[in-house]
Amino acid sequence: MKKLLSILTAFVAGIFNLNAQCDWTMDMHDAWGDGWNGASVSVSLAGTATSYEATAGAGGNVQTDETITFSVNDGDAMEVSFTGGSWDSEISFEIYNNFGTLIYSSGVEPLAGVLYSSTAGCSFATDVAEVKGDDLTIYPNPNNGEFFISNNGEAENINLHVLDIQGKEVYNNVLNLGTGANEFIKLNDLNPGMYIVVLDTENGRTTKNVVVQ
Repeated sequence: MKKLLSILTAFVAGIFNLNAQCDWTMDMHDAWGDGWNGASVSVSLAGTATSYEATAGAGGNVQTDETITFSVNDGDAMEVSFTGGSWDSEISFEIYNNFGTLIYSSGVEPLAGVLYSSTAGCSFATDVAEVKGDDLTIYPNPNNGEFFISNNGEAENINLHVLDIQGKEVYNNVLNLGTGANEFIKLNDLNPGMYIVVLDTENGRTTKNVVVQ
């Protein structure tokens, strides 16, 4: 019996170890098609950072898209940061986990500095992490395209961007929210699905998943 238990324990451990390492992807976009002009995104995993930048395509206002793959381990400390170049207004990128779940979307013209910080995983779908501006909340979620943005921190000017799962911007606005204020957002023309809400303030960026039913 003890031998059987040992075999079963080893078998179960082997199953879980199959998910110890997996591949995530990053889609990099350049609206003009001439490369990132000195800009780069750095992905740090367990303290080891690798920089990436989109290569030049045909140019002439023809968007280029490039996908890279990188390996992560369960429990890796992960940090994504952006270094600006000459034409950041042409740049955007998204990161997906091994399940194809959108983990982070920069939106157009990413902010310089650390944009995303979390723990990478392979055995479950990781939600989008809130890096900065944690005093901003969205409710209800899921919703029917109508929701509130609540500011529980200091009064701030907020650049609001709503992106679809492909990273295309479907709505934007500038909000002026005082402490304790709520802003009602009405987007009834959106198709059901998951959307990414990006909130840029002078204190940083908050990225959240919103499900429209």
